[in-house]
Amino acid sequence: MKDQVNFKPNWTSSPGSTIIDLMRLKSISTQILSHKTGWTFEFTSRLLRSEVTIDNEVSKHLAIHLGGSTNFWLEREANYRNKISGIDRLTQIEWLKKLPLKDMFKHNWIRESNNPFQECLDFFNVKNIHEWSKHYVLNTSNISFRTSQAYQTNEFSLSTWLRQGEKECEALSCKPFNKELFELALQEIKKLTRKKNPSVFISELKKICSECGVAVAVVPTPKGCTESGATRFIKPDKAMILLSFRYKSDDQFWFTFFHEAGHIFLHKKDNFIIERKIEQSINEQEDEANLFAQEVLIPNEFHKELRTLNSNKRKIIAFASKLGISPGIVVGQMQYFGIIKPGYLNSYKRFFSLDS
Repeated sequence: MKDQVNFKPNWTSSPGSTIIDLMRLKSISTQILSHKTGWTFEFTSRLLRSEVTIDNEVSKHLAIHLGGSTNFWLEREANYRNKISGIDRLTQIEWLKKLPLKDMFKHNWIRESNNPFQECLDFFNVKNIHEWSKHYVLNTSNISFRTSQAYQTNEFSLSTWLRQGEKECEALSCKPFNKELFELALQEIKKLTRKKNPSVFISELKKICSECGVAVAVVPTPKGCTESGATRFIKPDKAMILLSFRYKSDDQFWFTFFHEAGHIFLHKKDNFIIERKIEQSINEQEDEANLFAQEVLIPNEFHKELRTLNSNKRKIIAFASKLGISPGIVVGQMQYFGIIKPGYLNSYKRFFSLDS
């Protein structure tokens, strides 16, 4: 019952994503769910992709084996189908109005032409609006995310940012993904946090990661998109880390990168894992990725010393030097853990822009 109380579904997502999340919470595999319900493996797989309809019979099995009531699952299905229907009814003009065309033109993601509708379809590599909605909107909740209710993302802007990130990462040449090599590379990447010039450390970051099979792209978010990072495997042997540089400080940028790296190590998946403005973690995977990033940047054995730094500036600089990270990261973690007040000692952070 505890899982039912704590689980909060994203009602704009597919029912399959909710099933996947509950299976993960209960450590139930596709094979086990198939066995418990008497479904074939193929049927269960299609259900997870929301390719079959949840009817009364299916909802009873889900309620018994995953939780929730039959009405819960039937309502999830109805909301999803209404979502599809609503998007499919969008006219070409309505769809274009919802996309961040101004930013897409500004960043040269699409060309100005006499047929902007076709330009956008080509950009998303889809044939029609339904295909776009299925790939970029309805499935973006097979994701885990950190977010605040104060920061709501426009799904049209989000899909645009994700697609541009995909395109840039697909174009990057990478060696096959090597988990062990990437783990070793993180210590080398950690040293980049002390470099001041983004044009230098981002170039080096991309090069190091490409040798390990990880494509890194830094893409500005269009208006209405509040994400700071996203991760997924775009091919079985190629991972992508997409960063927005949204918060512009070195501690935020680097913590987001190592957080995303944590997802690659801990939560390999084909769907996007997206990072947003964080006030508190509401997802177990996000907690795990946070701990991963913290351990890489400031290992647990140094946390006791971290708490003794208080506001002693010399100690902070010496501590950062000893760990091989920027003072801004130390200050950011001190603020996060409540050792100092938010905003205090922000002068020790470096603030960047994408044009730096």
